[in-house]
Amino acid sequence: MSIEREENMKIKIAIALMALCVLASGAYAGITGGEKEIGAAFTVMKPSEGDTVWSLFGTVGYYTSPQVRLAGIGILMGSDKTTGIAGGTVDYLVNQGDDVIPYLGGGLLVDV
Repeated sequence: MSIEREENMKIKIAIALMALCVLASGAYAGITGGEKEIGAAFTVMKPSEGDTVWSLFGTVGYYTSPQVRLAGIGILMGSDKTTGIAGGTVDYLVNQGDDVIPYLGGGLLVDV
């Protein structure tokens, strides 16, 4: 793998991880099945060397029950060339009795 391609992959992984952190919304007490959520974020990163990278994140979530959320994620990013990542997640909300509700989740993101 070329150095440039390896650097691009590292940037994509970093952006994907950051996107998951940004879009991982805390669940609110009283969620019921059938509720929907929409999230979006925009970032610009300027490293000390290299091109500025911008990223646009979006997610749409649906609660199938008070404990289970399904979500689709889309990420566009670019500097000199625009690329994208798409995928989905499944989250299980552990406890709805607190102000902050922890959850366990997993997902799959693919480069498009």
